[in-house]
Amino acid sequence: MGVYELVEEKEDEPQDTQQFDDEIKRFNEQSQDATEETKEDNLGTEEHPKVVQISATLEPSEEQEILEVLREYRDVFTSDYVDMPGLDP
Repeated sequence: MGVYELVEEKEDEPQDTQQFDDEIKRFNEQSQDATEETKEDNLGTEEHPKVVQISATLEPSEEQEILEVLREYRDVFTSDYVDMPGLDP
C-alpha cells in the first residue's frame, strides 16, 4: 500500500473536488507494493504448516530479523479458520 499524507482542511477553505476525486482514484488503484514478488516460509511443521509470505526483495539481514520475530510470536498469528472463532470458513 502506498504512503498517503493526510491534509486537514480549514472550514473556510473551499474543497477542490477535482483534487479529491484524483486522490480517491489513486487510493482505489492497486498499489505497486501489492504486486511485488514474495517468497514463502513455513513457521509451523510439515503436519501443521503456518505459511507466511514475505517480500523477496528484502536484504538477507532484514529477512532473517522478520522471520525471527514471526517465529517467536507464531502462536499469535493464525492461518486456519478454526483458530478464528466467529468467522465462517
